[in-house]
Amino acid sequence: GSTSVVLLDDVTCVQLQNQSPLGSTILPIFTGQTLYVLGNIITSSAGRSLHTTTPIKMIGTGSITTFSSNAELCCDIEINTAGTITFVGSIFTNQNFKLKHTSGTVITAGSTFTMGSNTTLDTNNTAMTFNTLTLNGTGTVLTLITDCRCNQFNMGVNNKTINGANIYNAGNLYAPSNTGNVQGTSKIIMNGTGTINAAGGAYFGIDIVINTAGTITLSSFNYGLGTFKYISGTIVNSGTLTIVQGSATLDTAGMSFLNVSTNGSYTNPISLPTILTVTGKLSFPSNTTIINGA
Repeated sequence: GSTSVVLLDDVTCVQLQNQSPLGSTILPIFTGQTLYVLGNIITSSAGRSLHTTTPIKMIGTGSITTFSSNAELCCDIEINTAGTITFVGSIFTNQNFKLKHTSGTVITAGSTFTMGSNTTLDTNNTAMTFNTLTLNGTGTVLTLITDCRCNQFNMGVNNKTINGANIYNAGNLYAPSNTGNVQGTSKIIMNGTGTINAAGGAYFGIDIVINTAGTITLSSFNYGLGTFKYISGTIVNSGTLTIVQGSATLDTAGMSFLNVSTNGSYTNPISLPTILTVTGKLSFPSNTTIINGA
């Protein structure tokens, strides 16, 4: 069975490490008052996730480490320190994980932060930047309380939703080959140098904005439902933009696409508030496409 500890008062520890018996993760291992951590948070081995309803606050200098994808953080963590917190290697979270950054230096170089289910991030805009941010799980909802920054953003398999504030992505934007999509009220703002690529049946159904002093390479990707907007940046075309859902908006004056194609049955129009420039092939291979605007 699971080991459960009730904190009747706030508790401070030097290091928090889950070493409960293999598979004993059904119940929270901590409940009650706040747990203050002066140093590291570690899940020590496979099958030993950290489950807790107790708020965890990192108030010193330390690191966050998870052993594997089935030794996840399933808790609420706040970084509120005058010290430095380092993300080490691949960090995995699950089961309504929440991360808040209030103060402190966060080092993420070389790390991957993977969210396996519904997640809330409140990372204080420019205060910290994830290295590689990956959204996994089926039907996962990512809620952004404040703008979130990363050096690369990956969508895992199956459908995702991103709501709230925006993601500022300084590198690649990638969705793997599957039939999943990402939608939501947030925007993904490409503000660095990277590649946009959605392989196979995957598509982006969320607003994407290119606003950078860098270079964005447009590989082949599928798009629909949202608004794809260009503001600034060098564009390198190496593939085809395929519109896979109606009601997509292309606001792309000042840039060009290599090829633009449509695929699907359209009951809503494709909107062009500004001129669309295609240097290669413009094709409508199936059904009826309605285009309104420029």
